[in-house]
Amino acid sequence: MVMTNSKGFQKVGFKTTDQNNQPQKDNNGMNIVKSLYKNPSIGSVNPENKSQHHNKSEEVPQTHSKVIDRYEIQKSLGKGSYAVVYQCKDIHNGDLFAIKVYEKSKLYNKTRRTIVEREIQVLGFVNHPNIVRLHKSIQTRNHIHLVMDLGIGASLSGYCKAQKNRCLIEKDARHIFKQLASSLEYCHKNYIYHRDLKTENILVDDSKK
Repeated sequence: MVMTNSKGFQKVGFKTTDQNNQPQKDNNGMNIVKSLYKNPSIGSVNPENKSQHHNKSEEVPQTHSKVIDRYEIQKSLGKGSYAVVYQCKDIHNGDLFAIKVYEKSKLYNKTRRTIVEREIQVLGFVNHPNIVRLHKSIQTRNHIHLVMDLGIGASLSGYCKAQKNRCLIEKDARHIFKQLASSLEYCHKNYIYHRDLKTENILVDDSKK
C-alpha cells in the first residue's frame, strides 16, 4: 500500500457534504488547534532562555521507557524542523503507531503555530486508505503529540533505489500511480492540496500492495 504523509498539506477550505459521507474531525485535535489559536503565548518562550519552562517529567527520552497517555515510546524514526517522530505501541492492545512530538518552545512565532494548526486540522479531517491518518492528539504542558498511522516500509524514493536499475517495473508503477491518483482526487474534492508531493514523502509499506 502507498501512503502519502502530511508534510506539505495545505487546507483551502473543507467541502461541505452529507453528514454520512463527511469524515469526522478529531475533536481532541481541534481542541488543540483552538488552544493554539486563542492562546498565542503557547510556546512563546524566549529561544535564548527555553530552559525556564523545562519539565523533565515530560521530556521525550531516547529510551523505550516513556509512556504518554496509553502509548509507549519505542524508538526514533526521524526528526524535522519542529518535531521528532517516534514509533510507539498502544499498551492496551499492542498496536503500533507513529507519534509526532512538537516542542511548544519551538512554536514561538505565528508562522510555526499556523503550520501545526493546519496539520492537525487536515489530518483530523481526511479519511482515505492511502493518506496517513491522525488517530489521537495529546497535549501536555511542554509538548503536542500526534498519534498517526505507522508506515512500515520505505519511502518511494528508497524503494525505487532498491530495484534493479533503480526502476520500477510497469506493473508496480501503475499500481502505485493508481493509489496516488486516488488520494489526490480525494484531497482535491475536499479542497485540500499537497504542496510538497515527492518520492521522499510517499511511503510504500512492506506489503507492497
